[in-house]
Amino acid sequence: MNWGRGAVLLGALGVACGREPAPSTANLQESVVAQVDSEIITVETLERVMRLQAVPARSALELSLFDALCAKEARARGLDWRVGRSASHFYARAVFDEHAAAARALGEPTDAEVEQFVAASWIEVDRPEARVVLHAVVLSAEEDGSAGDRKARDLAGQIRAGLGAAVKQVKETAAPNYVPTLATTRYPTDPGADAFVRAVEAVEPQGLSVKVEQLPPIGTDGRAITPDRGPMDPLFVEGISKLAERGNLSEPIKSSFGYHVVLLLARLPGSQLNRKELVERFGSDIVAARAGMQLENTLTRLRRETPVEFDPAIDQALSLVIVREPR
Repeated sequence: MNWGRGAVLLGALGVACGREPAPSTANLQESVVAQVDSEIITVETLERVMRLQAVPARSALELSLFDALCAKEARARGLDWRVGRSASHFYARAVFDEHAAAARALGEPTDAEVEQFVAASWIEVDRPEARVVLHAVVLSAEEDGSAGDRKARDLAGQIRAGLGAAVKQVKETAAPNYVPTLATTRYPTDPGADAFVRAVEAVEPQGLSVKVEQLPPIGTDGRAITPDRGPMDPLFVEGISKLAERGNLSEPIKSSFGYHVVLLLARLPGSQLNRKELVERFGSDIVAARAGMQLENTLTRLRRETPVEFDPAIDQALSLVIVREPR
């Protein structure tokens, strides 16, 4: 019953894992664990759902309650002609299809609907041009022009002077695939990273703190290309914007953290879809979201209007339900 993002909203049933599921209990027939209006849910029903959906007993109960409520709604809407007297999950499909048709009838996605999906997928559809860099920063909070500030700047200069071999290696090797996707959780380490780190560590720090790291791609908008879009120091972003090709090495860049020596590893093109392309990409998801919202409202109403009874010993019954192989 996986009909699309946001389509099946079982929370509206009021039956969630770890909570008591019953608004009321009753002495039901043997093997009947719940009754939704005239629809009964049996142990055999739960076993079948568990087997087909590969879910535990309580989730199978939630799905069965969903099907039963939708069966009632389908009959009330006169949709039972579509499915005859088949299993109740076909009624659920009919109800969803009706909501989906109503969602499509609302017409072209609005700007607000498109923006909602863009915000969730911006890494792939609204990403600015970005740079991947490796940097060493001499940490310093000293006032500009002070002795401590000059010492940090001089150390950054010494670090830069010792990076010739690392720069050569980066220029002679191809960059890994740094292009981000929604599935990206970490970026590959550049083949020149080890040589860069060794060169930095070979310079005497003179009592100062030096940090070396490969950063995630940094967009021209000053934000990291990561899910949280963390802002970067604007002076640092301005400094790396001058680096044009893989292997370019910056002069020391002053930021609020100290002095950076930055090696460019890659420039990544932006990915910014126009509105037509966004509608083509997200149109079906937007219809599913609309239908899901309508379905949630329907389920909330049905849950309020429909008597649902559970076996008083339902928790024990659920713990004993097992998946049997079909005969």
